[in-house]
Amino acid sequence: MINLVKDTIDNKDIDRLIDWLKTYPRLTKGPVTLEFEEKFSKWLGRKYSVFCNSGSSANLLALTVLLKSGRLKKGSEVIIPATTFATVAMPILQLGLVPKFVDVDLDTYNINIEEMEKAIDHKTGLIMTVPTLACPIDMETVMEIANKNNLPVLEDCCEAHGASWNGKKMGSFGTLSCFSFFVAHNITTGEGGMVLTDDEELYNLLHSTREFGRLK
Repeated sequence: MINLVKDTIDNKDIDRLIDWLKTYPRLTKGPVTLEFEEKFSKWLGRKYSVFCNSGSSANLLALTVLLKSGRLKKGSEVIIPATTFATVAMPILQLGLVPKFVDVDLDTYNINIEEMEKAIDHKTGLIMTVPTLACPIDMETVMEIANKNNLPVLEDCCEAHGASWNGKKMGSFGTLSCFSFFVAHNITTGEGGMVLTDDEELYNLLHSTREFGRLK
C-alpha cells in the first residue's frame, strides 16, 4: 500500500519544539513565528508574510483584506477553477462574493487560461488561481490578462511550495498569495498557513485582521 502522506517528524524536530516551549512560554505568535515569516518571505521573494492557523484561514484573510481595502467589492464574482478544494470556494461565499467556476485543463487540472479570459466581464472582481498538486500555472499570461482588465490576483498555493513558472516561484506573482502547512503538504507545521504580499497597505490590514482589529 502506498500512503498519501508519510510523517517526517524526527527527534531533531521534537527537540526544537521542546526548546521553543521552554524558551518562549506562549502558544501563539512569538519570535519563532516571526523568524519563519521572515525566512519564508525571503525564500519566496516577497516583501511581507503573515502567519495564521491554516491555509483555509489564509484564503479568508486574503479575501477579507481585499474587501477592506476597496480593491474588491462585495457581490463581485471571483473566477476560480471548477476542479479545486472546498476552501477555495467557501471563503468567497462566506464574504458575500460569488464564485465563478471556469473549466480546467485535463493535463494539469489547473484553470484553463483561455476560458478564464472569456469569463471576465463587468461583474468580475478577482482572479484566483490554484496550482493543483503543485502543477505550475503560466502566471505570466494570467498577470497580463489581469493587468489588462485591472483585476487583482490571489494565488492559492496551499500545496505548491517550491513550484515555479519560468524560474519564478508560484506565489510570487499575484497581489496576494496563500500557503498551507497542513500535515499533508510538503512543508508542515502540523497546522498553519501564510499570506504573502508586496503591498504595505494589504500587509498592515492582514496584521490587524489576524489580530481581531488590533493595530500592528
